[in-house]
Amino acid sequence: CGSGLGVTSLNVRVRVSDSKSVWFPCHLKWHWSSTMSACRAEHTASGSGHFGHTHGHGHSHGHGLGGCDGHDHDADPERGLEESLFPFIDHPHVVCLNELQEGSGRSCFRPWVERSDSRRFVESDADEQLLFFIPFTGNVKLKSIRVVASDPTMRPIKMKAFKNRDDIDFDLAEALQPTQEWDLPAPPPGDDGLAFETRTSQFQGIHSLVLYFPENAGGEETTKIEYIALTGQCDQVVRRTVITVAEVAANPADHAKIKGIAGQHAESHTQSGF
Repeated sequence: CGSGLGVTSLNVRVRVSDSKSVWFPCHLKWHWSSTMSACRAEHTASGSGHFGHTHGHGHSHGHGLGGCDGHDHDADPERGLEESLFPFIDHPHVVCLNELQEGSGRSCFRPWVERSDSRRFVESDADEQLLFFIPFTGNVKLKSIRVVASDPTMRPIKMKAFKNRDDIDFDLAEALQPTQEWDLPAPPPGDDGLAFETRTSQFQGIHSLVLYFPENAGGEETTKIEYIALTGQCDQVVRRTVITVAEVAANPADHAKIKGIAGQHAESHTQSGF
């Protein structure tokens, strides 16, 4: 982990005519950092646009498997190209548990150019916890998660991610070891929020993702999130979300109105005719 300045001296040959070339001495300088990350490109069905830069600095600010000095560092020195995974989300089957308004959690996943739409957000209902189930239409390599939550007291301060699980309710989210976990610091002013990089070696071959936000900054009963963006790479595989027969109920004492993902997921298929 670190940064530095690199200098290279070389000669450049320039042809000035068919029979004559001139050599020029050059000195190249560059700044390198092991925590640099590439610019993400937003690709949607209508075109592409600039996605912005990550604030994850090559590591997660939180807990997880391994790491050094309290931070988790990806083993890959080159994270490679990252693009928006918005086109590869199976949007009709995205589920948010404990949302105050039905379907509002699904609205958090939208194109980058629409991130500032203040009319679309999700607020928690029975308490401060929110849990998202996000299926994909292909096999995904997840590289970063961007969260926009501008309210100083209702913004989440922790995030847990679980890969390839469609059976997680709030009790399991508390009991299981997540694939990765982050602390979410206060975002800078603006609409871009913060992006948190994943350990990509742990987030390959993903067909579904669970994001769990257990608490907020102000200890309030309501958590509010305006926008979530996922970046990485996706293999184009035609995938139909599998219907889960069993229903997993959340703790009735804490979430009297809430069913587990499996139950809501099965219902969404029934309503859509799958």
